[in-house]
Amino acid sequence: MRECRLAGEFRYAAELAIAYGEAYVVADWDKNAGEDIRPDIDESGEPTGLPLKTGDVRVRTYDAINVIRRIWNDGTQPTDWYITRHWESRHALSAQYPGQVDAIAAYSDSMPDDRTFYYSFSALALDKDG
Repeated sequence: MRECRLAGEFRYAAELAIAYGEAYVVADWDKNAGEDIRPDIDESGEPTGLPLKTGDVRVRTYDAINVIRRIWNDGTQPTDWYITRHWESRHALSAQYPGQVDAIAAYSDSMPDDRTFYYSFSALALDKDG
C-alpha cells in the first residue's frame, strides 16, 4: 500500500466521507507514468520524440462534487457508471500532446461576461417521484 500511496488516499477519502457524506477512490492505469522503455513511434514508424513508458497505477480521491453518478439508486441495482472530474495543468498537457499545443493554449475556462450561473441544488430536497 505504500508503493501507490494508498494509505494516504484512503485516509483522505475517509476524511471527505466524514465531512461530505461520501467520497470516491479511483485506481486507473496511467500509460504515461513509470520508467522509459524506448522512444515512441507513430503509425508510420517514425519516432515521435516522446518516450514510451512502462505505465503505472494512478490513484485519485474525489469528493462528491467532482463525481457525476446516478443519485436515485435505491440499492437494488448496481451503479454501473461514474464520471469523474479533475484538473490538469496546461503545461503538462502540452508536453503530453505536442500536436495539440495551440488548441490547449487557446482554451479558456473562464465564463463569458454575459452569463451568470447560480448553482443551488440538493438531491435530498427532492423526492424520487418528482
